[in-house]
Amino acid sequence: MADTSDIVVLAAGLSSRMGAFKPLMPFKHSTIIETVIDTALAISNRVIVVVGFRPADIVNLKKWDKRVIFAENRQYEKGMFSSVKVGATLVKSPRFFIVLGDQPQISVAVYRKLLETEPADVVQPSFLGKAGHPILVSEKVRQAILAADENDPAVNLRTVIEPFPKQLVRVSEPDILIDLDTPEDYNRRER
Repeated sequence: MADTSDIVVLAAGLSSRMGAFKPLMPFKHSTIIETVIDTALAISNRVIVVVGFRPADIVNLKKWDKRVIFAENRQYEKGMFSSVKVGATLVKSPRFFIVLGDQPQISVAVYRKLLETEPADVVQPSFLGKAGHPILVSEKVRQAILAADENDPAVNLRTVIEPFPKQLVRVSEPDILIDLDTPEDYNRRER
C-alpha cells in the first residue's frame, strides 16, 4: 500500500562520468530512471522527478503514471543540491524521501523499513555502519533546504542535514551505498 510521503527523485545531472545518459540506460526490463520511478510508485502516491540535463528525453520517454510530477531544474549545472531544492519546493507531505535517480537497485523493502522506523528529522539506511540512500526527511529539514543558499559552494545536502537528529536504520542491502556513476559501476550491477 502506498504511503503519503512524497518522493523526490533527482535525475537532473549530466552523467558526465558515465559517458552516456544514465537515466535512459537499460536496467532489468526497462531503463534506470523507469526502474527508480516504478519502485517509488510502489511506495508513494506522489513522485516528484527533478530533471535538468536533457529533460525532454525523460519526460517524453513514455506515458507516465499520473502520480509522477516532473520539475525542471534550469540551474542543474550548480549541482545536486540545486535539484534537491527544486524538488523540495513541490513537496506536500509532512516528511519525504530524497532518492538518487541512478540507484535503480534500491528495493521497496528499504523504503518500507525507513517508513516503519520511529520518525526523526533524518532517517537513513545504513550498511556496515555507512549511511546511504534513500533519505527520509522531515518538514524541518525541508525548511532548512529551502532556506539554504545553493550558490554557496560549501552548501550541500550533507551540510544541511548535519545539525538534525538522525536515525540510522540497518539494512542488509549494500546497494544503498552504490550509485551508478561510471561504466564500471554499471557493469558490476545485476541488470
